[in-house]
Amino acid sequence: MRPRQRARSERRLPTAPAHAARLCIYQATRSPNQMAGQWVETQWGKARVVGALGQRHADAMDIIMHTHLQSFREPDGRIRLLVDPYQIRRRMWTGQKRRRKSARDHATTPLYSWAGLNELVDGLRNADVEWELKNGKRGGVAKVIAEMDWAKAIVPDPLHGGQRQLWRLTLSAPWAALLDTLGVWYDPRPIVQMKNAISQAVARHVLTHDRDGWRPDGLPVDKVLGWLGIQATGQQRRDARRRVAQDAPGFVAYGLLVGGGFIRRAGVAQMPGGVAQMPGGVAQMPGGVAQMPGAYRGIGL
Repeated sequence: MRPRQRARSERRLPTAPAHAARLCIYQATRSPNQMAGQWVETQWGKARVVGALGQRHADAMDIIMHTHLQSFREPDGRIRLLVDPYQIRRRMWTGQKRRRKSARDHATTPLYSWAGLNELVDGLRNADVEWELKNGKRGGVAKVIAEMDWAKAIVPDPLHGGQRQLWRLTLSAPWAALLDTLGVWYDPRPIVQMKNAISQAVARHVLTHDRDGWRPDGLPVDKVLGWLGIQATGQQRRDARRRVAQDAPGFVAYGLLVGGGFIRRAGVAQMPGGVAQMPGGVAQMPGGVAQMPGAYRGIGL
């Protein structure tokens, strides 16, 4: 019998599965607590994590998905991605001081630290995630990133001259299934640049919803905070409101206005990098197909 061939993706994959935000798989903090597998229930279903996944892990995963160069779907449902770690580090950088340097870090180029990126990818590889949607669809216990390896592909190295290798990352079959269930396309850069993790979690959640069904005065910030499990009263809720308001400029990039305790539509907005805003708050890549820069042409998984 002839073996089944891997299917090369004909369309750009979504930036994130909508239910990653709706099921609170990523904690609304950049310093996540170690979770021991407690079920977290929301109106869209429930999920549990053994590990510590926060908004910086979501940043890394969003950028990986948004910048991947090629994708192949395996017969068992896993998705293999070809990605450039240099591009991930460049988009992850927010002007923060590096905690430590390695031989792969460059002294002057504004990049997220190599050690920091590896730490985030390790978190995505090590955490166990299980989910169940309200419609009964379930995903077995699995990693977000099942495998990570160096690809054979070689491209020019803009930092040190010479050449560098790309990464080959494999999404687990359950995570790929979650991505297929309902995907969201958006440019993650405005979210990555937000000052507060709670704002990032709010933005990611809001982008999963169809804005055409919103009430005229918008979506109450408190309602979204409730979806994220932020207690209804007290200092935690007041602090969360204040931090979301601080990051109002970042929401504008997605056609959203934050003010007066509401998140309102601002019409159709132009996304950074030329990505247009679709009705309902989902950004669509031009043509729906990944365009490879010249330096990457001719390479493959």
